[in-house]
Amino acid sequence: MLNMKPSLFLLFILFCASATQAMVFDNRYLPLLQKPRFDLDGTLSCFETDFVVATASDAYSSSDQDTSIPEIFGVLDLGELSTAMQKAGYVSPLRPDWQGSKIWFRTPSKIQMQALTFFFHQRLLDWFYVGASWAFFRTNSRQNFIVNTSSGKTNLFLSTPDIIELEEDRVKMFNTIGIDSGHTAQLGFGDVDFWVRFAHVWNYTLKFRSIDAGIRFGMLAPSGIAQNPNRSPSIPNGGDGHWGVYTTLESLFELKEDMKVGLSVRVSKRFQNTRNRRMPVLTEPDIFGVLYGPAKVDPGVTLIFSPYFLLENLREGLALGLQYTLRYHFEDLWCDARCDQTVLSNLRQVQKDSAWASEYFSLHVLYDFGRVRVLRDLAPVLTLRWDIPAHLFASNRVAKAQQVSLGLEFAF
Repeated sequence: MLNMKPSLFLLFILFCASATQAMVFDNRYLPLLQKPRFDLDGTLSCFETDFVVATASDAYSSSDQDTSIPEIFGVLDLGELSTAMQKAGYVSPLRPDWQGSKIWFRTPSKIQMQALTFFFHQRLLDWFYVGASWAFFRTNSRQNFIVNTSSGKTNLFLSTPDIIELEEDRVKMFNTIGIDSGHTAQLGFGDVDFWVRFAHVWNYTLKFRSIDAGIRFGMLAPSGIAQNPNRSPSIPNGGDGHWGVYTTLESLFELKEDMKVGLSVRVSKRFQNTRNRRMPVLTEPDIFGVLYGPAKVDPGVTLIFSPYFLLENLREGLALGLQYTLRYHFEDLWCDARCDQTVLSNLRQVQKDSAWASEYFSLHVLYDFGRVRVLRDLAPVLTLRWDIPAHLFASNRVAKAQQVSLGLEFAF
């Protein structure tokens, strides 16, 4: 094995570790954040695996307020759902004197995820790199439903038996239109990310010790589990079944020894597909939509802006990093592709709710067990990362998921 510059090695492992955090940016439920990575002089290959856990029980609404995760798509109003069912030709179980009333439900929910993520990187030439990352997920999600008796949330005077009856009616309505709102467990792969990178390093340029700049082109293969439209708590493991491509511009500036700053800017686009989805008749949330059938969705562009800062050699083998990530996803374009459109769908609010933004701070702690060794061999690097949701500028219509990962990396 070739000797390695310690500072470059620590930088390399920080971003190699970050890259394993599940390959995609465009997931509003989980912080599947991929960070820039950089090569190490003399190192041709890198393999890493991480164990990742995440949880979310709240979300940022479109009005800068905390809300439940299902309410990203709107509030469940049982009176309006009843009217939508009747327009679609269903028989509503709601009592006649309750028909057309405002009957809001609160929908507290929770998402939990455990995953094993994998990353492989290969340097083929001094300026040319290839890589891939993938993951295996286990997710659990659930939704609860509580009649909201607060002032202004319902225009009925409800007794305890009435509240029990309304919950029974909700279950009957969901069963009629084919929605299972119970606990949902999913086990399977996430999307696979393949990429190539072109880069160059300038040493002692423009008063920096070094400048590492490059461009990355990637393809996202939709191997992840898609959202199940018949199970309302279901979430996608990746990009919800859409193929995608992206371009990333990334740069790293070594200000002085053991201190570096960098920036990554990415544009990601998923391609349209047509599959069975839920669609609203009126303005009911689309995850509780009365209509079910083929819909063509052309996802909007996702923009990512991510500056970072790294301190190395705090002690032998120890490095700390801080990164900020802003994701902004533009509106998707929806088109009702059903052959029989006797009952029209209302997709205006669905398209509006498909736009979202999130902000995260990521804290990194790394310890290199091979730091003091003359011959590194395959001494591992232990990595710890904590992704923390934030709301500084733009977070809206996105789950507030906390994520922690622990990983081992081997460079050779």
